[in-house]
Amino acid sequence: MVYEMTNKEEPQVRMRGEKPPNGNPNASAHAALARGLEALNEGELGEETEEFRKLDSQIDLLNNYMTKMEEKLKVHNDKIMETLKQQKEEREKRRRSFHEVHIWNAS
Repeated sequence: MVYEMTNKEEPQVRMRGEKPPNGNPNASAHAALARGLEALNEGELGEETEEFRKLDSQIDLLNNYMTKMEEKLKVHNDKIMETLKQQKEEREKRRRSFHEVHIWNAS
């Protein structure tokens, strides 16, 4: 079944495959599109529209915050990776030094 809205805003039920009363199968889609465009052109701010704008601005703020946090985390991660690299190099130097001393003592 397909539901269509009439001018009275009461749902009108028709079976699939049946043509709409005026013969144009896309008439209801065109009518819905026309109503939507008309509502957009009116520019009236309903409570829902205002709520959407508030939520949208909150999402923008959250996105900006997340971007800044990702940048900070990247910098912090880079510092940690550099520290780990330095520690690894120091351990490798100590290991080589230990083996060189051990080899010299064994000779």
